[in-house]
Amino acid sequence: MARHVRSAFTLLETLIIMTLIGAMMGVIFKYVPRQPSATWATIVQECNNIAAFARQEALATGKIHRILMTKDEKRGDYFRVERQEKDPEEPTKPLYVSVSPAPLAFYRLPESVSLAAIYIQGENMLEEHQSVSAHVMPTGLWEPLTLHILRTHDEEESKGTLTLEPFMGHFRFMFEFVKPALIKPAKV
Repeated sequence: MARHVRSAFTLLETLIIMTLIGAMMGVIFKYVPRQPSATWATIVQECNNIAAFARQEALATGKIHRILMTKDEKRGDYFRVERQEKDPEEPTKPLYVSVSPAPLAFYRLPESVSLAAIYIQGENMLEEHQSVSAHVMPTGLWEPLTLHILRTHDEEESKGTLTLEPFMGHFRFMFEFVKPALIKPAKV
């Protein structure tokens, strides 16, 4: 009886190997840090993603959530979503706990972007504090928030204003710095 010698992989074996390599690359590259894009559209989209996540968590859990915005000169400015819990040691004092999954609850601004001002209810809170928080109620209603952001691209500095619409829970973008008092609510 003649023996058949196989000198190559079959098509099925090749497809299986390619699938396994693709899956491994997907897992590996998911955790490789990337330099985030610094376009205005990307910045607004990422801020809207974190605001939508915080609002969704508040609605789902029935608890107050906040976005903690921190100005960090060394590591870069960032946003983090936190949930309000009761402090077991001091029941009258709120305790804030980071929300997971972390990729949805955390956003670090690109290196070329920084927070210039954070207005909560018309007052610039960043002048006095390194970290400022904006709260979303369990009903999904946000407190008024306006961000002034500086972006440097090719040695040119541009300014932008992000205003969080309290009922919709998403940011609206305007070029240049716009003071919160000048931003008029939409007529209903």
